[in-house]
Amino acid sequence: MTTTETISIGRLHFRVRPWHSDPSIAHLAMAPGGGLPEIAQIAECLGRIRDLGYESALTSAIDTAEGTAYRSLGFSERDRLRVMRHDLTELDQLKGGGRSSGYTCRRARKSDKLACLDIDSRAFEPFWRLDAGGLADAEAATPSRRFRVIQDRNRVLGYAVTGRGGQQGFIQRLATDPHVQRQGVASLLVVDALRWCGRRQTREVFVNTQVSNVAATRLYEKLGFVTTPNDLVVLFWSGD
Repeated sequence: MTTTETISIGRLHFRVRPWHSDPSIAHLAMAPGGGLPEIAQIAECLGRIRDLGYESALTSAIDTAEGTAYRSLGFSERDRLRVMRHDLTELDQLKGGGRSSGYTCRRARKSDKLACLDIDSRAFEPFWRLDAGGLADAEAATPSRRFRVIQDRNRVLGYAVTGRGGQQGFIQRLATDPHVQRQGVASLLVVDALRWCGRRQTREVFVNTQVSNVAATRLYEKLGFVTTPNDLVVLFWSGD
């Protein structure tokens, strides 16, 4: 199986697709608007993904409170994400977002996506790497989105997908080529995302990063983000 399936249980809709194209692991995500799943609904969903041929499952990043129902069915914590918030004050003091050090920030083209996925595969450990389906999910996660790349001459060095819904913005994905890390590429992308949100009357912008990713946390703090008290978790179900 290589495509996304929708499993509907009452008012809830679970989106299911292979995790990194592994046909044995289901990536389980909730479609927005259905509310929190109950234990019985999750159990029914697990039965149905087994019928689809999956042997185990991973949730998307979910609130720790939402994870209680999953844990009761044998899910365990695979990773934890720190949620950081920017209130978009003092944007004028942020540097970057256009041309700097020979880099150009521009709108991504379809032809850039293979380069972006290549960068993603080298920027993240295997568990967190995006395939084409994961990148499409990041783009589709919010009603409005912005896909930008940083370019040096004709070479893409990094990319960011920023989303917006109502008065909230979200940095959905950001990756830079490891060869140019600590050279301002990530900062340019973040500032560009913040300014885009600010121009659209967004009140706050959120980003998630692994608790263990100290370098990313420091970057976001330097650009005005603060850590919120609410972590997100990714949970794993072994199928037992």
